[in-house]
Amino acid sequence: MSVMAACPTEATVAVIARPLAAAILKSWMCWTVNRCHFSQYNDPGDLARSTHKNDLILLGDLFTLPQETGDSLLNTVSRVVGPAAGTPVAVVSDGDKFDLGLRCLQAGVKGFIPTNSSLVVAISALRLILNGGVYVPVEILAETDSTGRSPSLPAVARPVGPDQARSSAIDAGQLRQLGLSRREMEIFGLLQQGAGNRQIATALGISDNTVMVHMRNLMRKLGATNRAQAVFKARQKLATLLAPVET
Repeated sequence: MSVMAACPTEATVAVIARPLAAAILKSWMCWTVNRCHFSQYNDPGDLARSTHKNDLILLGDLFTLPQETGDSLLNTVSRVVGPAAGTPVAVVSDGDKFDLGLRCLQAGVKGFIPTNSSLVVAISALRLILNGGVYVPVEILAETDSTGRSPSLPAVARPVGPDQARSSAIDAGQLRQLGLSRREMEIFGLLQQGAGNRQIATALGISDNTVMVHMRNLMRKLGATNRAQAVFKARQKLATLLAPVET
């Protein structure tokens, strides 16, 4: 049975949201961290004037009308990320569209969590961010399979490997063609974002040992001996599988 990775012991979190939304996000954080200290703000300007040192800034874009979600959220993100001075910013939003999440990530947030995510996924994402990772919903990568667009993600979330500077992430649709199990696909998706074993375990809610077992199987299937080679080999295999057949 999978063992949930230990949650962070303590964290100081700044929440920017309407009162009811803030209450919901605080309850999430109480599940995420053993001991959590909060400061709450209604506006990014209030946070910018604060002298509190935070481990995470949590921006709640909840209970908004469809026409209010989008440019308004991105404007708020730009006002938060700049003054954050290295403090990770996570967005929880009612907007679950591909472009909105992608643009938030491009603006510098370390995680975009749609409210249609399960509570387990949301908690795992927040733990990953607190541990220095970046949470990218699998839907953002999978969407490229149907749109043909390649997302330009933050540097820490880009795939690693010999062709890192030129390549985009391998999406979920392509991963299915490599003969990987569902769990191996999830692990590969995080691996190519630069996540380590502990970050992968936290994101997926499994133990470090379970990650290592799946990682060994994944490496064997791809014929790789390290992470960078795994991404490179996956691209080689896909290039062969997707190459046009001459008639």
